[in-house]
Amino acid sequence: MAVSGAGGGLGHLGIQFGKALGYHVVGIDNRDSSIDLIRSLNCCDIIVDARKETTAEVFKKCNNGLGVDAVLILPESQKAFDYAAPLARKAGTVCIVSFPVNGFKISSNEVVFRDVRIRGTGAGNTCADL
Repeated sequence: MAVSGAGGGLGHLGIQFGKALGYHVVGIDNRDSSIDLIRSLNCCDIIVDARKETTAEVFKKCNNGLGVDAVLILPESQKAFDYAAPLARKAGTVCIVSFPVNGFKISSNEVVFRDVRIRGTGAGNTCADL
């Protein structure tokens, strides 16, 4: 699983729960303080500084180049969505937790040709629901 915004308020919890549940965890952020927090928690198999690596480079590192089963998008940013959503494997899941004012623009190529599922979630949902 990949968590975009892994060094934030919900993200740091997400990567810890993911690791505790036995998932291969990819933590993604774009701030030095957030990257430091992710490192200090020692629960990510891959730590990504989105300022320094492209999505394609990260995708190759995930599951032998197949991508991740699920991507959790926490930031209210189109840029964060565009970076993280393509990390989902074919038939993978992108889970949106944030509420950007203008919504997200989603590539139909991701949904149609790669069979990626887009899910929204709120409090009370579990990983099993994804």
